[in-house]
Amino acid sequence: MSGRRGRVRRSTRRRVGWLGHSVAVIVATAGHIDHGKTLLVKALTGIDADRLPEEKQRGLTIDLGFAYLPLEGGSTIGFVDVPGHERFIRNMLAGVSGIDLALLIVAADDGPMPQTEEHLAILDILDIRRGAVVITKTDRVDKQRIEEVIDDTHVLLAGTSLEDATIFEVSALKGTGIPELRAFLEDAARNTPSRITSGGFRLAIDRNFLLKGAGLVVTGTVFAGETRPDDRLMITPGEHEVRVRSLHAQNHESKSGAAGQRCALNLTGRGIDKDTISRGDWLVAPGLNSPTRRFDARLKILSTETRPLRHWTPVHVHAGAAALTGRVALLENRSISPGEAALVQIVLDSPTALVFGDRFVIRDQSARRTIGGGRVIDPFAPGRGRRTADRLKLLMATDREVPAEALQAMCDAAPGGISAERFAVARNLSLEDVSNIAADAGLIIASTGSAGTALTSKNWDDLRSRIVQSIAAHHSGTSDSPGMSIEELHVAVGPLTSRSLLEAAAADLVSTGKVVAQGGLLREAGHQVELPPQDAKLWDKVRPALEAEAGRPPSVPDLATSIGMDARRLEQFLIKLGRQGLAVQVSRNRFMTPAMIRELAGVAEGVARSSSNQRFTARSFRDETALGRNLTIEVLEFFDRSGFTRRIGDERTVVKPAADAFARLNE
Repeated sequence: MSGRRGRVRRSTRRRVGWLGHSVAVIVATAGHIDHGKTLLVKALTGIDADRLPEEKQRGLTIDLGFAYLPLEGGSTIGFVDVPGHERFIRNMLAGVSGIDLALLIVAADDGPMPQTEEHLAILDILDIRRGAVVITKTDRVDKQRIEEVIDDTHVLLAGTSLEDATIFEVSALKGTGIPELRAFLEDAARNTPSRITSGGFRLAIDRNFLLKGAGLVVTGTVFAGETRPDDRLMITPGEHEVRVRSLHAQNHESKSGAAGQRCALNLTGRGIDKDTISRGDWLVAPGLNSPTRRFDARLKILSTETRPLRHWTPVHVHAGAAALTGRVALLENRSISPGEAALVQIVLDSPTALVFGDRFVIRDQSARRTIGGGRVIDPFAPGRGRRTADRLKLLMATDREVPAEALQAMCDAAPGGISAERFAVARNLSLEDVSNIAADAGLIIASTGSAGTALTSKNWDDLRSRIVQSIAAHHSGTSDSPGMSIEELHVAVGPLTSRSLLEAAAADLVSTGKVVAQGGLLREAGHQVELPPQDAKLWDKVRPALEAEAGRPPSVPDLATSIGMDARRLEQFLIKLGRQGLAVQVSRNRFMTPAMIRELAGVAEGVARSSSNQRFTARSFRDETALGRNLTIEVLEFFDRSGFTRRIGDERTVVKPAADAFARLNE
């Protein structure tokens, strides 16, 4: 797969089981041990899916086997031969995830057996509706026995997703019934619609190995998207970035691998080898590298269970090719009865990568019995408040198949909005897709972070109104306050609104002139600070002294002496004026007016611009301002603390425009 074509072709003939391309359908065989699944696949394709020596010796399939049936026109049917041994049920689950059609195998001599029933239950949980039932080994029994098995199978199928499946009678050894079954599969392949390849690439890794002359190869079913050689992908969980060197699809070298196909990808990447990748990992587009340890879902309990499922039951969870442990947190009641479905949160012991709509199966703590299964609703479920009325309302709104309908319903249910980025990842959509959906639905995308927050126009207008009302109430109660900080506003508006959304709404109000941002505070457009009479009188005495001899205000002790006031009391008064935006504390004993700060900052910018290296010294700044040496140092150190300048040895450079560094100061 590294480009050495001759070697790849020879390896292909030896390893037909690890390839996949141009798949019309992926077919999974399921059924009880020794019911003839592997022999049936061989009769259909000519390929023996028992690929491990241990399987050959035992005469049973203990791991996933793969075989392919080429069709006219270049497409191919891919067969996943699923093991029937109860002990290896996790491998069976890895095989049926992502399939298009199922063949439920029942031996004519044995009839339906325990694993037949369990495999059928899993197919039903995974909502596999297309398929057929194959009665094998018909050469071993008479016609009456075949009819009995067919009747028993009809009873077993009743009420499941395969209730209306066609039943075929075959003998893989003699070849009877094989042509009819092959014709059925070919017809199904032709009538299978192509899978949509939009969205980010997702492949559930079920095998990985080293191939001589190529390197690391991973195989699995592509759940979504498309990939090509040289694409950069991520192994998740984890932070391993890989590059696709080449890929195969269904016994052929291919230029792409897409949703619905079984693919093998030759990967390379720093620190990547066979031991860093495990069955159950996902190979995904970089934007989908968001593993989770908890997800909300709708879970259905099998009707064959003998007792209800209780809250916090430990379980084995199978999703994609992963087999994980975790617990089931019930969100509506304290138990779920057999045959019933309910909202749950699955809390995993280790992370995996899921999106909305992914199917999963749960087994009991000993992994010997299938309990039920369902579909992922929210792959990023909260750890707290998962059972509150508001959360359940949002979860039910999320449980809609069509993304546009889901986003609209979610925004209706969430006044604080929905993260566009999180919605995009959960639904495997691009941010452009989400933006278009929001625009078509008349939703607002507020500028929060890189992707924004989606919310209804009503909720957006309500938030803006609450901001204006909160600021007005603040001014009404404290007329001497220059405005509200964003922290104070957050408390007033309510914690259900995120800080980023609050800032976005406030910025929108500022841009429209309904609110003014000044001195790091928000105020009404016409608001003026009204000092209490006693403070106003004292300010009238202090202000002229601060403004006298521009740029050289007296120290606090000197100012206190000149107006006959206690220095400590004057300092507290000036600090209070600082909170109101009327004075700025430059150093421990020095205050200036905002106008003075802006003027001195402008001088610093001018001195820096006139220098060949865009830097200036304390001396050059002092000479330009005529400040004394001590005051010069106080001002420059204040500039450094404010992020306006940065000291480099004996020089300073301007790191931020004065207009930005001191935007918080009042005019």
